[in-house]
Amino acid sequence: MSLAAAVRIAAYLIAVLVPMAMALAGNDSSRATTAGWREPLQRAEVALASGNLSAAHEAWEQAYRTAIHARATGGLLAIGEAYLQIGEAVRDPSTAVASARRIFLTALLQARERRDAAAAATAAAAFASLGDREMADRGFAIAMAVATERGDTAGWERIAALQREVTDAPRMR
Repeated sequence: MSLAAAVRIAAYLIAVLVPMAMALAGNDSSRATTAGWREPLQRAEVALASGNLSAAHEAWEQAYRTAIHARATGGLLAIGEAYLQIGEAVRDPSTAVASARRIFLTALLQARERRDAAAAATAAAAFASLGDREMADRGFAIAMAVATERGDTAGWERIAALQREVTDAPRMR
């Protein structure tokens, strides 16, 4: 097994098993604050802008770990987008897209678990930005179901409008 494959498997296990274990443990006191991912993500953006790719990746990993630990759905979505930028900078967009897709899936599953229609719709839009129409449609279906469950007609309409907007737009990646 190559090192790259091992890293991808480890990242997947972190993305899936850590949140599951935390949910089963129910240990809210050990969670980092939701905003804890923002500072390292800002450092990653600054490092990327200055061309320091190793520092950008290191800061990104810290942001990712913090967002996973905090179960910060919005943070995961921002971190997935940032990873796409890092992938473009290191000229490895296919690996970045695969990693971002896993991160977006984690965010979508968290949104569904929390019954957060807006976060599910945002995750769906992230999939659409990757050109993954199937996952975008699934994410929007989750978001609309949650909005319907809650009797949130205005939210349902906002989600439907976002779905039309992103599915009619050309692919970004």
